[in-house]
Amino acid sequence: MYWRTVVSGWWLRAAVLVHVALVVGCTSTGRESAISAKLRRTVDADLAMFVGELPPESRRDSLYHEVVSYESGLPGRYSAKAVVDLHYLKGVRVKMVCKYRFVTTEGKWEGYAKEWRFTNDSTQVR
Repeated sequence: MYWRTVVSGWWLRAAVLVHVALVVGCTSTGRESAISAKLRRTVDADLAMFVGELPPESRRDSLYHEVVSYESGLPGRYSAKAVVDLHYLKGVRVKMVCKYRFVTTEGKWEGYAKEWRFTNDSTQVR
């Protein structure tokens, strides 16, 4: 009888532990993908705004952005940070480098730095 109680208690503890691990893992993965989706929407909106201010002959035929770095799970007010390269000018080997951070309390990305950089060789320009 004692052995049965120990085994069932052990199995119950293991089952609860596995369940908690799965719930926490799935929740953090779902949250992470939601934050990444918000970043894509924010970057797309910024790119559309920058391109909208240009005359059509200055715009690239293929506009694109590239996430250069992404950090998540940061402590404090900003739980994630990203650096994104925007390529949208035609005939010029420059890119706009934008830095974003995810404001945890507001649940949205904010851009906090933008700078122009040269692209050094033709492999960096699509």
